[in-house]
Amino acid sequence: MNRTGSSHGYGCLAAGSALYYAGCGAYTYLSVYLKTGPGFTTAQIGILLAMGQVVASVAPLFWGYVADRSKNRNAIWMLVVAGAAAGALLVPLSRQFLFVAAALLFVNCFQSSVTGLQDSVSTELCASRGWDLGRSRVLGTLAYAVSTFAVGAYLSTDSWEMFALYSAIFAFSLVPIAMLPKVPGYQSGGRRVPYRLLFQNRRLAAIFLVSFAICLTTSFYYSFFSVYFISPEVGGTTALFGICNALASLAECPGVFFFSKVERKIGLSRLMLGAMGFLALRWLLIGLVPNPYALIFINMLHGVSYGVTALAVTLYINRVVRPEFRASAQGFNTMLVYGFTRVIASLFGGFLSSAFSFSAIFVVLGIVVAAVTAGYFVYLRRTGTLAE
Repeated sequence: MNRTGSSHGYGCLAAGSALYYAGCGAYTYLSVYLKTGPGFTTAQIGILLAMGQVVASVAPLFWGYVADRSKNRNAIWMLVVAGAAAGALLVPLSRQFLFVAAALLFVNCFQSSVTGLQDSVSTELCASRGWDLGRSRVLGTLAYAVSTFAVGAYLSTDSWEMFALYSAIFAFSLVPIAMLPKVPGYQSGGRRVPYRLLFQNRRLAAIFLVSFAICLTTSFYYSFFSVYFISPEVGGTTALFGICNALASLAECPGVFFFSKVERKIGLSRLMLGAMGFLALRWLLIGLVPNPYALIFINMLHGVSYGVTALAVTLYINRVVRPEFRASAQGFNTMLVYGFTRVIASLFGGFLSSAFSFSAIFVVLGIVVAAVTAGYFVYLRRTGTLAE
């Protein structure tokens, strides 16, 4: 491929990432909408989020399976983006509990699979063309920051506006995705490999287990941090929450920009352990310092915690999984991240937050992540993979 064509393709990858994360930034206020729009209780919000994530527990694996057998994985990626864009417009049409539940189920049939398919295509293109995956996401980080700030500061979070913005951004993202080089599924053309082989990889099983445990805590954060921030316990506002999310996203820029350089120097395993340690510290501080202005700065630890951890898991999967299952493996991880963990966190988190203070829950989450980090360190030492 010539240099111009390579630059064009990399630009499309970065643009697709930017628009995707900008849409996610708008959707961050879903819990706030459910609280201030229809006026649902915390327990009802937990049930609604959990119901939507039930579908998200299956959809990523299904779409990953389809992508691995497709002649063009990009087309499947575009399909789920379009489905999510259309489904989001349904949510604000009614404020009845059952209607909102059905709309969220529909959205999650597609939205939950976007990340896995994007990761599958992105990692493949970056590996084959020598592109830097981390730097391709810097624009996405900036777009997420701008989006969360704009929605919190300028849009009403109790009406249809945030959903219209989310849908429009996702629709626009189809343009750069369509211009990317095609990435085929390695099981297209009738080639079939037994699916059980995917789960016989012990190193992959270990990373899935760690990802699951970590994402249990982040799922609670994404479902309820906005509610916690504007609650009397903290005393924040939606405008301050927008600033909080924006700065957290901006703090991620150095982490993803220099990810490859640091990874080459200390190894992927050590980099991931360090990020997990910062995540434990982040949760502990969020629970121990329930002040809106302090939380704005504490939450900037996102840049060296979960953002780096998620990228490390994505790269690890692409390296240890055989080509025939790369989309399915990314889909399975997405299912853990956006499916099972969010069902558990949304359902039980809603009831737990009704019984206990949010600050106490975040302290417990910090202890959990610290324990998982220590356990993963021991596993890496015993298997001799700490330096990888």
